[in-house]
Amino acid sequence: EQAEMLGGRRMLLLGLFLASDLLGTELPREILEKIEADPAIRSLATKVRARLFDPPDNRLDMFALSFFHLRARERVRDKIRYIFRLLATPNPGDWQLLELPAFLYFFYYLLRPIRLAASHGPVLLRRLFSPHKPSLSGASH
Repeated sequence: EQAEMLGGRRMLLLGLFLASDLLGTELPREILEKIEADPAIRSLATKVRARLFDPPDNRLDMFALSFFHLRARERVRDKIRYIFRLLATPNPGDWQLLELPAFLYFFYYLLRPIRLAASHGPVLLRRLFSPHKPSLSGASH
């Protein structure tokens, strides 16, 4: 109930399904029925299993990872919130690009979308207009 209230029901069920599938954990029938009712869970689990034992240097590109995280959320408002945070929250890449004193930290919020557009814009445009969808099992860039 709490996972559903917080918008994490699909992620919880995915974790439980993986525990059952990979470790043989027995799940109550009620949980199994909820897993079966959401086809995205098996699809997400397939992608997790495919990458589970990949070497650490075979990281996902930003788009494949973000697409996976979007599919793991079931509510539209949570998907929108995720996209907003991804686009708006400064990270180490922003801090490394331009070192600012603490009192100018707010400029990183302006720099973030500019940096993302410059570094990922061309790739995003190619993916948006290509005939195939991004995959969690895609190669890193």
